[in-house]
Amino acid sequence: MNNLNKYRFRGSRRDGKGWVYGDLVKCPTNIYIIPMGLEINMDTGAREVDPETVGIFTTFADVKKVDIFEGDIVEIFFKNISGKFEVIQENGSWYLFSENIQKNNAKNPNNWDKCPIQKPYILLSEAVERYQPVVISTKGGSK
Repeated sequence: MNNLNKYRFRGSRRDGKGWVYGDLVKCPTNIYIIPMGLEINMDTGAREVDPETVGIFTTFADVKKVDIFEGDIVEIFFKNISGKFEVIQENGSWYLFSENIQKNNAKNPNNWDKCPIQKPYILLSEAVERYQPVVISTKGGSK
């Protein structure tokens, strides 16, 4: 598990100069991230980011030591569990969610016992420990 204070948010810069990691500042018309280590001051260092790309750091990393953020898509290939999952937060916990599993099982709720995952969500902590997820794309962009 990574350091909680490493950074809290990630977003793609509006100026097209890559990703920025740090503290989130919401203004009435724009969203900014101030890189960690810089003084929280809108005049020095705040980077405007695309709101569609902003994700909060989960404190977890994948098997390749890539930090996992809200909205990332991770892939799992482990025994009878495989597929692509989105990282989401529900009620203060981090989960991997598969829309395909939800759609398939929503059509026939009796199929839950046939689904290897048994539910459309997997706890992220469990996935990191047991299923070796790999980040394959980031929220609002590619890896």
